[in-house]
Amino acid sequence: MANKKRSKVARWGADLSAKLYQRRNAISLVSGYLAVFFWLLFGNVETAGTGESVYETPGVPQWSPPARGHIFGTTASGIDLFDISRLGMATSAAFAITVSALGVGFALLSGWLIAFTSGAENLRLAARVSEGFGLVPSFFIFLVLAAGSEGDPTVILVGFSILIGLLYMGQVHSLFEERKSGGDVTAGLALGMSRTSIVWKRDLPAVAKKCFGIFTVLVPLVMLSELTLSFLGLMGDRISCGRLIAEGSAVMVEAPWVSFYPGIMATVVISIFAVLGWCVSGVCKCKPMPRAF
Repeated sequence: MANKKRSKVARWGADLSAKLYQRRNAISLVSGYLAVFFWLLFGNVETAGTGESVYETPGVPQWSPPARGHIFGTTASGIDLFDISRLGMATSAAFAITVSALGVGFALLSGWLIAFTSGAENLRLAARVSEGFGLVPSFFIFLVLAAGSEGDPTVILVGFSILIGLLYMGQVHSLFEERKSGGDVTAGLALGMSRTSIVWKRDLPAVAKKCFGIFTVLVPLVMLSELTLSFLGLMGDRISCGRLIAEGSAVMVEAPWVSFYPGIMATVVISIFAVLGWCVSGVCKCKPMPRAF
């Protein structure tokens, strides 16, 4: 009996299955990354007013120690501490993911434009700018930016994103430079592909893959920076575990759980993001982080 040719749908399904199997490690890690984020994001928390109303201690505090119904206890306002801590970490994670995505995207765009549309002098200038920002501790710049903007979320978001883009611009540019002398470019030119086609179809996807690994490593670092700035009172009145820890330290004798358990939540969540991020970075074969981090 003659073998029948497979239909286009069957061939497409087989190719897709093979590609998914080849990327199974990355898919499982990214799935875990997303699962943690959505667990934080879709917590059931009912709060009234702004963050200040959560942190205030009424004349008659309604806090209670950890018990069966409230495993972390409650705040002075009677809010479940586990839920409010999860909401605080969801806020930190959303901020970190947004800042990291914008920053890495800016670095990718800048590195691509510099590598393929600028002259040698501009390339050296961009490298010096990136190295110059790398010599300054990033957190110090975060601190000055947060204090100068008085906790304005838009200023902090845009400023952090630009800073991350400047820090990584040189590294992303070097990735494009490495691709110029790689085998894919030589093979593409031998096949008659234009330089623009090679950039869009081969270079950009390969560099974007490595940038995704950079993004996953950056998220826990930005979360840690946001928590520290919140602890110092420089991130406005939004709900954050850093602010919960700071406010809870004032009532450490009366209700030690108010600052202790948000710290536990922050440590566990950031550790999970960090482990998953480093694993994804390893799968994407990214370079080490800049010394500023």
